[in-house]
Amino acid sequence: MRNYLPAVLVLVCSIIAFNCKGSEGPVGPTGESYESLTDPAIKPLVLTTYPSNKSVGPYLDYTNRVTIWFNKIMDRTSMKHALHLTSSLGDVQLDTTSVSVQNTNAFTITPLDARGSSYKFLWKINQQYSLTVDSGAVDVNGNVLGSAFTMTFTPEPYFRIISMAPVAGTAEVGTTSTITLTLNSPVDSSFFQFIHISPALIGQWVYTPGFPGPDSTIVKYSFKNAMNDTQYTVTVDPSANDKYGHHFQSAYSSSFTTTTIRVSTTTPLDASINVPVVNSVTVSLTAPIDTSTVFPAFSISPAIAGNLIYAYGGSSFSFKPATRFMTNTLYTISVSNALKSKGGSPFQPYSFSFRTIPFQISTSTPADGSGNIALNARITMTLTDNVDTGTVRGAFSIVPSIPGTLLLQNDSPTFSFVPSNGFGANMTYTVTLSSGLHSKSGDSLVLPNSFSFSTASVNVTSTTPVDGTRNIALNSTITVNVDAPLDTTGIQNDFIITPSVPGWISTFEGSTSFTFHPVGELAENTNYSVTIPTTLQSTGGGGLSSPYSFAFSTAPFQVTTTSVTNGSVGVSKTLNSIVFTLNGNINSSTVAGAFSSGPNIPGSFNNGTSSFTYNISGALQANTTYTITISTGLQTKEGVSLDNPYTLTFTTGD
Repeated sequence: MRNYLPAVLVLVCSIIAFNCKGSEGPVGPTGESYESLTDPAIKPLVLTTYPSNKSVGPYLDYTNRVTIWFNKIMDRTSMKHALHLTSSLGDVQLDTTSVSVQNTNAFTITPLDARGSSYKFLWKINQQYSLTVDSGAVDVNGNVLGSAFTMTFTPEPYFRIISMAPVAGTAEVGTTSTITLTLNSPVDSSFFQFIHISPALIGQWVYTPGFPGPDSTIVKYSFKNAMNDTQYTVTVDPSANDKYGHHFQSAYSSSFTTTTIRVSTTTPLDASINVPVVNSVTVSLTAPIDTSTVFPAFSISPAIAGNLIYAYGGSSFSFKPATRFMTNTLYTISVSNALKSKGGSPFQPYSFSFRTIPFQISTSTPADGSGNIALNARITMTLTDNVDTGTVRGAFSIVPSIPGTLLLQNDSPTFSFVPSNGFGANMTYTVTLSSGLHSKSGDSLVLPNSFSFSTASVNVTSTTPVDGTRNIALNSTITVNVDAPLDTTGIQNDFIITPSVPGWISTFEGSTSFTFHPVGELAENTNYSVTIPTTLQSTGGGGLSSPYSFAFSTAPFQVTTTSVTNGSVGVSKTLNSIVFTLNGNINSSTVAGAFSSGPNIPGSFNNGTSSFTYNISGALQANTTYTITISTGLQTKEGVSLDNPYTLTFTTGD
């Protein structure tokens, strides 16, 4: 008979990787080849299991699962039906979803509580379990196992603590933390009397939440205000028992050590540079501090007045200077051993240093090297300390030179320069602050600081009407907005409208917009295009980089709104007037002839520029439908007739 074991076990490691999280038991020596796992001449049989047959736990690296190896790759579907996990208590069933998702020669299975997957399964104390593989198990060649395989094991022979957190020997445990004990069997509250913590910690043992009730296999003890640098030992008496009366084999003991009180971090960090002068200093420690010891322990050099800020029971404190730190200065913070933890633990002296930022430009708008800056922009500079405003004018310069105003503010690190006539188009400007600029505390600018930017062309930002608009009123004006103060010299020639329309332009020197006013009205139902040529200039010099064009179309001459909504019902009999608004300037002499009503509504006209009002004489009839018609006899001042007759209908109420 051939020996197939070596060839089979060579694949155990790779196959288990599909079924579990790591090695679960011994792996055999390397074998010969893969072919024997699928050789139809070889009958399937069980090679080994983990845990092994008739073994007694507890097992190392055991995660509740059971693994079984075959000499053949087995059919997964048949294995789901052939595997059984049982006990005399009837407390366990097999989780078939844990069986490998593919055909393999190694299967790892997970036990489930017999009551269902919602319940946490626990191996019962000193209980023997059986794993059976039915004789109907089939390999990938169709060969059946032939005879059933059964193995037994006792995974939990006695009541014990599986683990504790913090793990034994752990150091630097926080003074506010939680002790967690995980047991292999549920306990009731009487178990707590057998647990001792030395030195004592203030807290309470509790169960963890669970379903259908609290999970009493995990108990926790949350504590705070533990002493620093102290070893705490948790012991459990050997007389402790679970809910079923099982006792420990021996006393349990595990220890951990709390953190020493020391500086965990500082703000600013040690050796930091360019620290803002408006900063405060914060020292964070690994444990709550005795706040009464902060003041005598803290010092700063060079000395600066300020306040120490801390919270009772907190583990950090801050120093907030009464004035700004000095610029470009090395500060050293020292905390002496006068500092104590809240529990009285000593502190090793600690110091750290940082250097503040020099007095210099922090940010500028525009930023150095930026381009396409709008011609109506302003220059804003923010420095690293409050500025002595009396030194700004002598230190500020801009090349090429342009007139403008410096906007200054006391007790501020920021000031601005506003050009009187805007920037020139397509220009590069360089702003320089000389060392004559001082901070309010007297520091000079470390070096002259400068930055440069380039401006954009003059740009049209918007128009009224917007490009592509339809049905523009005949009495409309046309407005052009740009992004720079305008040189109004010759601006009449900087507006071209096609078809040509006589008119005039309103604006003022330095404005960023101008408006074209047609003499008379625009033509009805007409497409107009407007071009702004490159001759349009800003006050700073420079014009559009290319001509700008937009188009719109006018509407026919028509009624746009009426004060009584067309089709209204229940209009008051005492209605005293109706207003008609049109989209052109009306020829008032044509109004009366174009107006008719039925039934007749006595009244008179009050004419405006682009509207007229019909004043009704007396009351209207009740529950009557009136129709008012405006014929095409209504004309604009230029003689354009109404596009179509307009009809307004309404019905009065009681």
